[in-house]
Amino acid sequence: MKRRRRTSLVLIGGLMLLIFGALALAEEIPPKPAAITMTNMGSLGGDPGLAHVIKLWEKETGIKVNVIELGETWAYDKLISVLSSRDPSIDIMAANDRWIKDWAAAGWLEPLDPIAENILRYYPDPVKDGLQYKGKTYGLHGGNMVSFVYYRTDLLKEAGYASVPQGWEEMVEFARKTTKDTDGDGVIDQWGIVHAGIARIHFGHIPETLLHQIGGRIFTGDEVTVNSTEGVRALSAVVDLRNKYKVSPPGVNTYDSGDVLRAFISGKAAMAISWSWMVKMLDQPDSVVKGKWAVTGLPILEGGRKSAYYITTPLLLNVVSKNKYWSMDFIKTYCGYDGQVLEMIYEPGNVSFMLGAFEDSRVKNPPAEALKGSNLTAKKYADLLSVFKDLLEYAEVEVVRNQGTIERILWEEENAALSGTKTPKEALDGAAAKIRKFR
Repeated sequence: MKRRRRTSLVLIGGLMLLIFGALALAEEIPPKPAAITMTNMGSLGGDPGLAHVIKLWEKETGIKVNVIELGETWAYDKLISVLSSRDPSIDIMAANDRWIKDWAAAGWLEPLDPIAENILRYYPDPVKDGLQYKGKTYGLHGGNMVSFVYYRTDLLKEAGYASVPQGWEEMVEFARKTTKDTDGDGVIDQWGIVHAGIARIHFGHIPETLLHQIGGRIFTGDEVTVNSTEGVRALSAVVDLRNKYKVSPPGVNTYDSGDVLRAFISGKAAMAISWSWMVKMLDQPDSVVKGKWAVTGLPILEGGRKSAYYITTPLLLNVVSKNKYWSMDFIKTYCGYDGQVLEMIYEPGNVSFMLGAFEDSRVKNPPAEALKGSNLTAKKYADLLSVFKDLLEYAEVEVVRNQGTIERILWEEENAALSGTKTPKEALDGAAAKIRKFR
């Protein structure tokens, strides 16, 4: 009898452990909310990769994802207002990796460490730093783009080039040959090269990439070194396109990325320095350059090495969100390996920092429906992927505390040099002085 009683107690104890374990597990997974809310940089209609993942996640979980579309110009101020006021109405924010360290330091972001390890292992080390603060991860990469040069393949051939220029000086030569008055009215209507010139990242990434090519840095340790000999040389190279060689339109100092797209797609430029998002626009039926363009990395200044610039829109989690579990689940879905594969397939021009994803069979053989919206052929898409992967292998961006303010100081001074109101040295000396005072 004693043995039977002991056995019963053991069975009951085991059953109780199972019950309590199940209850504990249930407590870890909170009830599903009807919806979660996220902000997006721009229109969701312009982000078909993200939209595709949202639909799949909604179907799987039964949770609606409400998307607030924020214009890039206003996103920073809007999100600062939400976070600083401890507003829980927004759960997830598609933001910018340059803001993460400051917002994490302010205590506004929820660490993503519970889901980060299995995602970060796919990233090359240089692109992890901007996501982390004091050993914790506060963002994961979502929609990512790289910067490069678009060029007209037909004009390259007409100018007698067997291949695209790889050196900066050769690029300038091609730009001079293709800056023309094509209709004979005395006004230049085809420019050699266009690029964004406004005091934002649209312009700032170009001199920074050239700076890195020749071994310079905006910061060397804690020292501000943007006004070094290398810094002046890098900025001068871009400024000279407009002010010395006159191969860019006089108004290029006011161009944003949209202006660059319009100039190139209408046939008004032989080359354009811009972001990878443009690839899905250039083969549309009304494009003048349809079937007559290709891409390459930013040409290298003499004596330099390859470098490339990227921008990313990582997803962040509001520390006061009332839906942290399910919001984190969505971030894991979109920023994880499969989500990033879908992002690349359904939004050509957005790239994954998971270099292994480029070898995924789904990426190498995308469904026809995925390429239909951009009118890209499978071969064109494959050619683009080859360039994207190459660029990501040597992409680099400097990310520090107070990055947003520092960059605004720098971009305004660089724009002054492009506009001709300051020399490149005057502009960078001014930027360095302001940054040192600010820091």
